[in-house]
Amino acid sequence: MSMEILSFPVGLVMGVVPVVMSLSPSESPAKLTLDGKEQCTLTWQARECRVDLGPQPQVHLLELTDAKGERVFRWINHPCIGPEVFVRVEKEPTGWWVTWGTGHPTKLAPSEAWIGSGGFVARITPGKRFLLPGSVTASGWFYLRALFPDGSAGERLVFFQDTAFRDSAAAVLGRLLVRCDQNCTLPESLFNFKVRMGEPVAPLLAVVGHPATLQAWLGKAWSVTGEVFLSRGRQELAILSKSLPDLGAVIAVGATDELPLVYRSIGTNGPLPRHADLLQLLTRMPFKTRYEARRLLDAAAIAAFRAAAWPGPRALVVFVGNEKDKSQVSWDGLQQYLKQIQVPLHLWVVGSRPAPFGGKGKNVLRPLALQEAAAALAQDLRTQRLLWLEGDVRPWTLPAELSEGLRVVGPE
Repeated sequence: MSMEILSFPVGLVMGVVPVVMSLSPSESPAKLTLDGKEQCTLTWQARECRVDLGPQPQVHLLELTDAKGERVFRWINHPCIGPEVFVRVEKEPTGWWVTWGTGHPTKLAPSEAWIGSGGFVARITPGKRFLLPGSVTASGWFYLRALFPDGSAGERLVFFQDTAFRDSAAAVLGRLLVRCDQNCTLPESLFNFKVRMGEPVAPLLAVVGHPATLQAWLGKAWSVTGEVFLSRGRQELAILSKSLPDLGAVIAVGATDELPLVYRSIGTNGPLPRHADLLQLLTRMPFKTRYEARRLLDAAAIAAFRAAAWPGPRALVVFVGNEKDKSQVSWDGLQQYLKQIQVPLHLWVVGSRPAPFGGKGKNVLRPLALQEAAAALAQDLRTQRLLWLEGDVRPWTLPAELSEGLRVVGPE
């Protein structure tokens, strides 16, 4: 079958977008649907359709069905859409050999890559064929993770059977982030899908705010080189460092017109993520004037989209000041999107006015209040568990309570 969706939006997108298909005469006509609603009837001669994704961020399912009933699909605004990893495992006299490659939305080549299985982790050379170690062969499964220069990552989970002496069946499993309290028991299956536990991964924190808002809160406690030089800034940083766990990655998005994004993670070139990055990366971003309207909700949607692809605990912290917000994304739209992509939201108010977004948020101007907010954030991260389900799973369609003490992670 040659039918394929050739061109579709990648990244966080809203509004009207063009979609281009590949169809042969025998596959015409074909119907394109968005979330089950027909958008266009296409032929091998008329292969383009303009699709309206709406004004707010939302996960969409784009499906193309030909005259024979064959179907291909693509997710839009889904956090797993991005770099892909392709793996082939072949049995040879010398052992199991792995050939692998990657596909990136902007055609970047991977900068670094790892293979892991159980407690085993090893670096591999991008694009180079390699022999599986004996410990991985014995386990019958492994994951291959590739990092790219723009900070994005792709991962593939592979299972193979040594007894059958056949090529591996590579499978990307459905991911479900759950919150498990002290009394919960992680299930072996959910909704008739077998459950596999994800590898332990240090958490990711995404932070959003306007540089001027944080500078006002911290009393301009950061020098031009990014070092703390006033006691007040040291106090806030000490609270975060004491309360929060070690981080696997930090994403910072500035709520300015340009919406600048900085990403730091373990394994990427440059400094490792630190607790100081939660404040420092935002305060050092450029801006026009301290009184300009903010784009907090727009920045939050972008940060959440990137954070949701992290294969482990994650959370989004938005620093809210006194200034007005001029975002295209609405508060209700952001809440719905966070539920779909499973990113918990923590609103930290660092201004004198009440939080503008539904009246929610915790004022953290006082050190004790910041300590309480940081403790709640740390508890959120500690209770998260990533489950892999052997099947298509859509978290936003599941009940919030899965069993006693076990809940689906959402914005809450």
